[in-house]
Amino acid sequence: MRVFSVNEALSKAGVRSGLRVLLALILSVLIAAANVHANADEWFLLPEPKFMEHAVAFPIEGAKVTVLAPAKIGESGIEFSTVTEWTASALNEDAVRKVTKAFATEWLRHVRRELVRNRKNVVEYAVLHSEKVPVAATVFAPAFWKQFADIFGPKMIVVIPNRQTVFVFPGVAVDYAEYAPVILEAWRGPSAKVSLEMFELSVRGLKAVGRLEEP
Repeated sequence: MRVFSVNEALSKAGVRSGLRVLLALILSVLIAAANVHANADEWFLLPEPKFMEHAVAFPIEGAKVTVLAPAKIGESGIEFSTVTEWTASALNEDAVRKVTKAFATEWLRHVRRELVRNRKNVVEYAVLHSEKVPVAATVFAPAFWKQFADIFGPKMIVVIPNRQTVFVFPGVAVDYAEYAPVILEAWRGPSAKVSLEMFELSVRGLKAVGRLEEP
């Protein structure tokens, strides 16, 4: 008959304790991953300034200072994805773009739109604003392009100075410097900054084509 020493008993107890800790850790990771998968449809792409250095971000064609960052609306407002969350969710940019279109379509319904006209009653530009939804993301709604294509044509220029405001201009024959003061006013306002880059918006999406310079 074998007699176990005290050291052996303690060693085996330590192994059992370690296994329990390891199993608990694995279980917590699996639960967390399951929760991320369950909430995968909460993520959307939001135009953001590159200087924010978000952990996960995607480029915009031609853009130098603006990126697309995966975000969701949490208890305290906009929350951005960590590398761990993004990896655990097994998401990709294309999948989130589809969800973004759905969010953007709904948010666009709640955004105030103002058409600014000249003395001849011709629309010079449009301003979209809301304090309740991230207006910056509404540019990805198919209805966004459609409603302004009727006014400005199939190609238009959008500027997103802050998260709550979007300017829309015709794509041709416009001296955008003329409108710099009103754009800079929005950029310097209290809302979270996005960009002074100018984006051509077409059915293909966003493409940076220039940038307003801050004096």
